[in-house]
Amino acid sequence: MSNKSTSHQKERGWLLTIALIFVAIGGLISLGVAWSESGLRGTELPNWYVYAAVAAAIADIIAAFGLWRWKKWGYYLFLASSIVSIVLGLLVTGSALFAFSRIIPFAIVGYIILPKWKLFE
Repeated sequence: MSNKSTSHQKERGWLLTIALIFVAIGGLISLGVAWSESGLRGTELPNWYVYAAVAAAIADIIAAFGLWRWKKWGYYLFLASSIVSIVLGLLVTGSALFAFSRIIPFAIVGYIILPKWKLFE
């Protein structure tokens, strides 16, 4: 198969484009909240928590870039950052409802890329 036909098949489409933009913007917002340290509950958080939250937010941004470039590792990185964010959110809020705020975007992106998964490298 030639490169021309492969690149033609890799059409992101408007839905995946919007989803990846939201992932990147969500990562930027999470980075700002984590970096400000006082954005969650207005309490002083331990340093390890802040570092883990910043790392997860940066991972979201990198994952969006990886998915934009048709890399499978981007989805796996998004999974890892989602898990870290869920655990951190549960530790701070104690609410299982917080987990859905991370599971839903992950599931939506997964649903959108599922038919195109074989095109990812």
